[in-house]
Amino acid sequence: MLRAMKPITSRWVLVLAGLMAGGAATNVWGEAQNNPYQAIVERNPFGLKPPPPPPDPTPVAPVTPPGKVILTGITSMFGPTHRALLEITEQEAGKGATTRKPILREGERDGAV
Repeated sequence: MLRAMKPITSRWVLVLAGLMAGGAATNVWGEAQNNPYQAIVERNPFGLKPPPPPPDPTPVAPVTPPGKVILTGITSMFGPTHRALLEITEQEAGKGATTRKPILREGERDGAV
């Protein structure tokens, strides 16, 4: 069997419930206050920069080293212009080194040389 509450006790329960409901209502309907330090953030006194974007996930192609060029001699035989005797060693990615020995006149090109 349930006993009826005394009127004084039920009033206190109602008062406490009302106070709790009123406190919760002010938290829900209360306005959010502005951040007092927002002016410092906007002024940026330390010159902070935004974080850099994440690196690109695509793999980077391996860098091929530049060819090695050795001057093996200079000649002026068979004409008034000078010729350079070169030894060029190049290596492509995934392949062995190849060596070429061109003879070039002034102003001539051989690939990247």
